Amino acid sequence: MYLRVTRGRFDPAKSDELYALGPRVVAGVMAQPGCQDCRAGIDRQSGTSIVASTFDTLDHAKFPRENLGEEYLQALAQLGWQGDAPEFYELG
Repeated sequence: MYLRVTRGRFDPAKSDELYALGPRVVAGVMAQPGCQDCRAGIDRQSGTSIVASTFDTLDHAKFPRENLGEEYLQALAQLGWQGDAPEFYELG
């Protein structure tokens, strides 16, 4: 099993809007092939976010962010969210 971790930054003044988008983020990731679980969190004060998800294979974990859909990506962009490249870890 593999862990995918995606960190991001956003304007803390938009914390409520980003938090409201959370269920859509989780649903989008959970819809990807091989996804076992997904959790998302934000730090309202620092303006940082994290999404951690588990996948059955490394190939599944490496899905392109564009698979989440243009509407979702535009909503994040409108909130000023900037995501880092995902990180991947093999779980023991």
